[in-house]
Amino acid sequence: MKKLLLTIYLVLHCTSAFSFSYTLELSEADIQERVDAMMPLEKKKFFVTTILTNPVIDLIEITNELGISTDVAIKAPGNIVENGEVSFTGTLRYDNDSGSFYLDHLKVVSLDVKKVSPDSLPRIKKILEFIAKKFLAKKPFFTFKDDNLKHRLAESTLKSISVKNETFIIELGLF
Repeated sequence: MKKLLLTIYLVLHCTSAFSFSYTLELSEADIQERVDAMMPLEKKKFFVTTILTNPVIDLIEITNELGISTDVAIKAPGNIVENGEVSFTGTLRYDNDSGSFYLDHLKVVSLDVKKVSPDSLPRIKKILEFIAKKFLAKKPFFTFKDDNLKHRLAESTLKSISVKNETFIIELGLF
């Protein structure tokens, strides 16, 4: 009887350890595809229209962050159009209620617009960060499927997010 109880306990304990956790791997290519679908992103603030296109994703293993470099076009009144490049870094945010992942804490780490005066770059940087936080951070780039049992079980708790070998390793579980 004791052997039977011990066997049942071990089976249940081992089964629960495996069945209530889920590891999701999102490669750089997977994320690239999902961010490509969000572009081009065009927003107007005040009298300036900013367009982000051609994103390039870079997963940063040292900081477990996501890097996004894009082309940027800045249109101002008087048919003024300036082109350049902008790079953002950020993290992933998981929303338990929707089972979705979002880009979060996006900040501009580099901005290169050739014909814009250096005095204007801080304002442009603020506009770009506003766009990133307001629009990119609100669009989920991955959502668990309701019809997938593992996905439904894993929707509960985020255990960890890390970057290994150009892949986000996301561990989720019920406990």
